[in-house]
Amino acid sequence: MTLEQIRILAAVVECGSLKKAAEQLHKTQPALSMAMQKLEAELGFLLLDRQHYRLSLTPHGAIFFAKLAHC
Repeated sequence: MTLEQIRILAAVVECGSLKKAAEQLHKTQPALSMAMQKLEAELGFLLLDRQHYRLSLTPHGAIFFAKLAHC
């Protein structure tokens, strides 16, 4: 897990979409998507629910994100 992946996750959660997060971070949408997929693979669980128009945290993702916020 890298600091950059955490920054990307925070931006995606804040913005609710990869497109808006990419604009905010001045990165491409595929780069953000790849970073999130790599982080999820490393952690062994999905962080983001991609089934709806707006991205949201999965239950495991919400717990993980909350723990990050307390660090």
